[in-house]
Amino acid sequence: IRRQRKRCIGDRRYSGRRACLIQALEGELSPWLNVAPGEGGLQLSAYLPDKTDDRAVAAAATQAGLFISPLALYRLEEGRPGLYMGYASVPEAALERAATRLAEILHSGNWPRFT
Repeated sequence: IRRQRKRCIGDRRYSGRRACLIQALEGELSPWLNVAPGEGGLQLSAYLPDKTDDRAVAAAATQAGLFISPLALYRLEEGRPGLYMGYASVPEAALERAATRLAEILHSGNWPRFT
């Protein structure tokens, strides 16, 4: 019972972090990012507008101290540009700050927006 209880508490922690990241993606980051379909996990993917260089966006984020990967790293062929973001070890408050920082990067860099 004790192990099951710890697992449930951990599940709630991760679901709260996931919800926090999705809220940011659907809020302040929505001009640039759309949440990719998927449930659960400890990471999340989001699509950028077509013809956005996801490697350049990820590099700009990394320069600002955010650890985000471009979806291009995980494809063998051309596909939609996007970002791959892990949240397993990031507290919700830090996720909120990171989302705000990413929005600042995307806004100041004049990256393409969804219309």
